[in-house]
Amino acid sequence: MSRFLPSIEIHQNPYIEPYIGIGRMAKKIHRLTALQVKKNLEPGWYPDGQGLYLQVSQSGSKSWVYRYEKVGKERRHGPGSFLYVSLQNARIAAEHCRKLRRQGIDPIDHKRQLEATRRLEDAKGITFRECALAYIKSHKAGWKNSKHASQWHNTLETYAFPVIGKLSVQDIDVGLVLKVLEPIWLTKTETATRVRQRIENILDWAKAKNYRTGENPAQWRGHLDKLLAKPTKVQKVKHFNAMPYAELPDYFRNLRTIDTQTAKALAFTILTASRSNEAREARWSEIDLQAGTWIIPEERMKAGRPHRVPLTQEAIQILKDAERLKVDDHVFPGHLLFDKAVRIWLEVMVTLDGIGAGETGDYVRVTLLQIPKIMQITVRKDNETAILGFSIGAGLLLAN
Repeated sequence: MSRFLPSIEIHQNPYIEPYIGIGRMAKKIHRLTALQVKKNLEPGWYPDGQGLYLQVSQSGSKSWVYRYEKVGKERRHGPGSFLYVSLQNARIAAEHCRKLRRQGIDPIDHKRQLEATRRLEDAKGITFRECALAYIKSHKAGWKNSKHASQWHNTLETYAFPVIGKLSVQDIDVGLVLKVLEPIWLTKTETATRVRQRIENILDWAKAKNYRTGENPAQWRGHLDKLLAKPTKVQKVKHFNAMPYAELPDYFRNLRTIDTQTAKALAFTILTASRSNEAREARWSEIDLQAGTWIIPEERMKAGRPHRVPLTQEAIQILKDAERLKVDDHVFPGHLLFDKAVRIWLEVMVTLDGIGAGETGDYVRVTLLQIPKIMQITVRKDNETAILGFSIGAGLLLAN
């Protein structure tokens, strides 16, 4: 008996026989009749000959199965349900499978290839722009910063869509990707790098959705890195300037003489060594004035972990002043405008010594990161939180 046995054998029924392998399969063909297959048949396998079977399940449902052997293993190809495929059409399908096998083509692999080709044909109507918008829509809920969606859309609208937006996503190749990137690679390197990354992500998404096949033409490593100059070689990374630590006390004292919400928000940002967006979106529900702590939840932290910030008396006083103007859970009223206001403030701070136009809140943050080194205090290099925590205290001592 062959190792390929049917799951159910009922020898009492004259129409049922066990499957005995291709080599010993009965040569007789067209063994079933239209009348026989319409009857209420017992569960089992009913051979029509040369690999075609009518399978009757325990529930009584019927389906056609073409069974064959490939590299010593049984494979089953289904022409379809008995409800939709007649005996005659099942025989035509089985003969087609036999012809494919005589040509060295596996019927199941052939069917899968046809389906993949059909999907690609259907996808030809799907443009890169449509895929990009769908990608943004499906991912924006997971982005921490609400600005990311607009940044994605704006950069693609400016640089990618004019070149490849209306083209089928399947047709995007290396030449088209280069046509997008080369005009800005040397002049707007950082932007070009982000555009490349976004095109790569969109094309990966399209491949996962079966809208395209093959390698990703926007991939950098082992691909575009052979065709374009390394970004860091084209445009060297420009780090934020750092204020000399000795100037920090005067800087902070002058800042505290300005009685505006923006100035207070900026002072709070400095006292907590936080990023501007973390301070801008600070909630009262995160702050415990009695305990003197501010716990920033993980969803608002760049590192993706909750961060506990100790509050100095000066920071607590700023919060108490802000509490008098409380309108909702946000600490600073008009929080959506705060980030822009702080940036404008930092660019125009003519009253503060040592601050030039174009500086950002990281000007002070970088200074704070310098203090342990300057004071010859050893802190683990990878522990930025510990460095900043120590530096806040040191900076306040200098200010007093």
